[in-house]
Amino acid sequence: MKKRDYKTLAWVIAAEGHIGFNHNRNSYCPVMEVGNAKEEFILKVQKMVGLGNIYSWEDRRFDGRYSNWRLTNMKDIRQILVNIFPYLPIKYQVANHIINFCTSRMSKKEDGRKHRNYTDYELYCVNRVKELNKRRKPVVDRANKLLYGITNEQD
Repeated sequence: MKKRDYKTLAWVIAAEGHIGFNHNRNSYCPVMEVGNAKEEFILKVQKMVGLGNIYSWEDRRFDGRYSNWRLTNMKDIRQILVNIFPYLPIKYQVANHIINFCTSRMSKKEDGRKHRNYTDYELYCVNRVKELNKRRKPVVDRANKLLYGITNEQD
């Protein structure tokens, strides 16, 4: 990828994307996603990055198909995040914790076991990303009030 592509990807992730963790039983996998109702847009993202998979499905909310580009390879996610980090307008704290998590997991020596326990620092990174990715209640309440006239106040 070129420098221009890293800048573009940073803004795409900021506007239409998600970086976080998938939790499966007792394991955590970093994930980078971009979703959009226009499949052509998602195809351009995949072509620009050269990695990841595209998933599409019918969605009534968007009057048709919705597409999602997803990357789950830890090494690739770390490399991309390191390169787009200087250009991220938002989500840079999340990116920093995921970079640190990936670096820590990849630096461990192979000891022959299929699953290695998570260190306290790795679990801290996971929990911090969860906290940073949570929707803030005051922001959601304000948006509901402005858009739909809905309030959470009890009558």
